[in-house]
Amino acid sequence: MALLIIHNNSLSGFIPLNIGNSQFLWGLDLSNNQFSSSIPLSFGNLSNLIFLYLYENSYFASIPSNVGKLKSLGDLQLNGNQLISYIPSSFGNLTNLSTSRLSKNKLFVSIPNELGKMRSLNILDNLTNPKELALLYNCLYGSIPPSLENPMLARLGLDFNHFKSFYRTLFVEVEHFGTIPKSLRSCISLIRLCRNRNNLTRDISEALGIYPYLTFIDLSRNNFHGEIPSNREKYPKLGTLSVLMNTITKGIPREIRNSSQRQALDLSLNHIIGEIPKELGKLNSLIKLILRRNQLVGCLPREIDSLIELEYLDFSVNRFNNLIPESLENLLKLHYLGLCKNKLVQELPKILEKLVQFSELDLSCNFLGPIPNSIAFRGASVEALKGNKRLCVSAKGLQPCKALRQQKQDCGAKWFTIVFLLVGALFVSIALILIFFIF
Repeated sequence: MALLIIHNNSLSGFIPLNIGNSQFLWGLDLSNNQFSSSIPLSFGNLSNLIFLYLYENSYFASIPSNVGKLKSLGDLQLNGNQLISYIPSSFGNLTNLSTSRLSKNKLFVSIPNELGKMRSLNILDNLTNPKELALLYNCLYGSIPPSLENPMLARLGLDFNHFKSFYRTLFVEVEHFGTIPKSLRSCISLIRLCRNRNNLTRDISEALGIYPYLTFIDLSRNNFHGEIPSNREKYPKLGTLSVLMNTITKGIPREIRNSSQRQALDLSLNHIIGEIPKELGKLNSLIKLILRRNQLVGCLPREIDSLIELEYLDFSVNRFNNLIPESLENLLKLHYLGLCKNKLVQELPKILEKLVQFSELDLSCNFLGPIPNSIAFRGASVEALKGNKRLCVSAKGLQPCKALRQQKQDCGAKWFTIVFLLVGALFVSIALILIFFIF
């Protein structure tokens, strides 16, 4: 027997141990079943095996180390199981391995240094882009070895793990945070870089190298600091940059104007200070711009009217003051606007009624007055509008503009009455004093 494919069934139980006697077997696919045994040690005898698919089952225990004997193996897919323990160092012997999927297991400890010896490795976990490395959704921690330096690597994904150190220490204190390895700077063929939800720390500008093909960076939910990456010469094709929930404290650099190819920029939940530079208006390909929960101040720049492709804009929870610029009317594709918890005053520009795609907003906790008559505003929830003392709109729980105008009229009438009485009393007092002195 040379080929055995029994995938997409409801087979369960144990894999027969004597399957390891099929020395001429070059292809084995038992994926998408309900096997719940451990991977048999006898698999190490399948010396001619080229591909092994065991994904989407319930295999448990550890990956047997004698898998490293399968020198002909080019495609190994073990994702979607309950494999535990560590990645065997014998994986370094699989020099012909080009695809290996290990995601969505319970692997832990550190990545073995021997993994860097697999110079034929193009894909680890995901086939959507060639030359890719991903170990997502495990419990890996400790060191990512410098031996993983591979200039042909096109995608690096280590998301949803517990990495805390990239060097010598396997076990670290809770307060210790790791750093991005210097070897990352040599991966010049990177297309996507995803390292979110770890405890990584370093100056972003120092951690990254020159990536002429890089289109996507996600370093969110870490402890990176330093300047926001904006050098077009280093990342000429970068379309998406997400560094939300880090500790960036510097302002938005004016050099960001050189990133005209940028389509998504998420800098939210940092400590970015200063004003939004006018140069941000040069990013005319931008579709999503999120600066939520920082310490930005000043006015909203009128230059954002150049962002005609913008669909999502969130400046919430900052310290912006003054007026909302009327130039927002040019953002005809905008469907979400978030400006809550700032210090914006005056009325919203009525010209915002022209935004026909506008469907969702959050303007709560400002000093805004009556809002325009459009679907997005009229259909807004109370939570999206509350906290504006001068606000009136036809929405449940808020006073209608008619009531507010009547309230202002009543208030004006009361003030007129008070002033009239005071002035009258003053004249009467003066008259009485004059009469007293004359007579």
